[in-house]
Amino acid sequence: MTDPVTTSALSAVAGAAALSANAYSSPTVANTEALEAQANAEGDDDGAADKSDRGVLVSLSAEGRTMARMSGGIMGTAPAERQDNSDIDDSDLPLGIKNALKQIRELKQQLKEKMEELQRTMSDQTLTPKQRAAKLQQLQAEIGVINTALATAMKALSEALQSSGVSPEQQQTAAKLSMV
Repeated sequence: MTDPVTTSALSAVAGAAALSANAYSSPTVANTEALEAQANAEGDDDGAADKSDRGVLVSLSAEGRTMARMSGGIMGTAPAERQDNSDIDDSDLPLGIKNALKQIRELKQQLKEKMEELQRTMSDQTLTPKQRAAKLQQLQAEIGVINTALATAMKALSEALQSSGVSPEQQQTAAKLSMV
């Protein structure tokens, strides 16, 4: 069972994903068309092959991939669990607060990676101006989603700290851990 803090943070990601879903509709279609073209080039040259023989094609938006990573659905384990969170695990904080702190770290890491990708895209001379603008718009939307999820996770952590009855020392510990 998922604790309320985790549920709140995941709901924020889902809500932010729904708000920016339009930004990702055409790349998903383009990816699907590219995969179908690749499958045709790899051996479906008769044009009459039954598409059900290839299985089901699933394309996830950036928000969907973010949610899957956070819930442990991609590569089996959420990245926050693969990182060294021993300082959080070793703290005397309640489990729900520890999980919230791990989610906050993961979101901060994702934000850092997206910002770096944004910088690389801005200086990428191999892209046409139109391609660069489209990629920048997509990255800015992804950054917005992550920022929304991060703000919601921070708010959920604050509320959890207030309602859980932790000591002032534990509140300081949580504050320090959330800044790392």
